[in-house]
Amino acid sequence: MPIGVCLNLALLFYYKYADFALAYFYVGDNSNQASSTIILPLAISFYTFQQIGLLIDVSRNKATVQGLLQYLNFVFFFPSLISGPIVKYTETVPQIEEKPLGSEVFHNIMIGLTIFSIGLFKKAIIADSIAIYTGPVIHGVGTGEGVGFVVAWTSALLYTLQIYFDFSGYSDMAIGVARMFGVVLPLNFHSPLKSDGFVEIWRRWHMTLGRWVQSYIFQPLSVPLARFASDRNYVGLKFLSLSTFLPTIVSMIVLGVWHGPGANFFLFGLMNGLFMVINEVWQNVLKQRRKRLGLKKQPATFQRKVFARGLTLLAFVLSCVPFAYSDIDGTRLMFTSMLGLGSLGSTPSRLAAEWPFGQLGAMLLLIAGYFAVFCLPNTQQIMGRFSPCLEWDKWRQVGLPLLPWHWKATTVGAMLSGATLFAGFVFIARGSLSFIYFGF
Repeated sequence: MPIGVCLNLALLFYYKYADFALAYFYVGDNSNQASSTIILPLAISFYTFQQIGLLIDVSRNKATVQGLLQYLNFVFFFPSLISGPIVKYTETVPQIEEKPLGSEVFHNIMIGLTIFSIGLFKKAIIADSIAIYTGPVIHGVGTGEGVGFVVAWTSALLYTLQIYFDFSGYSDMAIGVARMFGVVLPLNFHSPLKSDGFVEIWRRWHMTLGRWVQSYIFQPLSVPLARFASDRNYVGLKFLSLSTFLPTIVSMIVLGVWHGPGANFFLFGLMNGLFMVINEVWQNVLKQRRKRLGLKKQPATFQRKVFARGLTLLAFVLSCVPFAYSDIDGTRLMFTSMLGLGSLGSTPSRLAAEWPFGQLGAMLLLIAGYFAVFCLPNTQQIMGRFSPCLEWDKWRQVGLPLLPWHWKATTVGAMLSGATLFAGFVFIARGSLSFIYFGF
């Protein structure tokens, strides 16, 4: 098992990080550097993690590979190959091996196509429309052009919406395509911005990646460190720092650099890890206070929920900034502008002049986008009658929408699905379809 894990990691490092490492340690004349000839294999990040997970599960007797064909079915099942979900062997292979009943085929195609159409709508219509606003700012800041305070924050908030609908849309399409083949995939995205704390965000954003990191990085670090701290009679925050906080930060840094090389991805992981630790510390402080005063935990009031979600959203928007840029210079300039310390101060930016309908258009898009995020049902809630994903009953009551709506398998429902699918294909014709997560 260790040899297999090391070989997988070696290949991943070579294809994703060798160029970066060589460029970083290169000491000669930059003009003489040869251009890169390393071509990144499609989906290597995802199937590498799946293979490592399978090796560890086999060593723990949690999975048994029946043969080469079953193994290839697991690794190369194309709906989840490009950008996840990162599945377990026991989740997909038994379904692939099972011959579907004839009566279920049409049912699965109808449900899968509807889920796919909703995902395509999110990606092609919502995310790509937002990209028209964020693209000029990200490109301009990435090349060293400053922006004003208002434009910087507007762009950061919009970019968070863009990656939200981009990845949510892709996850829906992957689940939908798999369902058309009679395979139900695990849930990978479940209204994470409705979370009341930062830890909860990563339980509901790229859920299968978070699950992988939890199982194969966090727990193997946390268990021995907790034992080490216990043997030395550490208590309170000292115990939590060693057993929980340190493994959390290390795990999130690994998650960050998994997305790509560079200081910006390291910073992305570090910021998320620190925000999770702050969230855990605050929850521990409240727990100790209730214990000291003999109080029971009470349901949060509406005001506290609004404050918690607003603060969580603010932290997540900040953590997404490094994700948008290819190097740390763009990240630094964007943070400087968001603090109001840029050369433009609070004045408008030339880059905002490229926005359709100007600042007003951006604000209307912001309002519409966050209204959809916080008030409308997500795809699995819309399709909840049809068990849209594995373990749906576990998540059914989580993140309930203010304005619920359920799709029904009727003539009207079929027409709505068809119209949604058609609209998605029409917007693809703009030629701007580009999945952010395809780069990883």
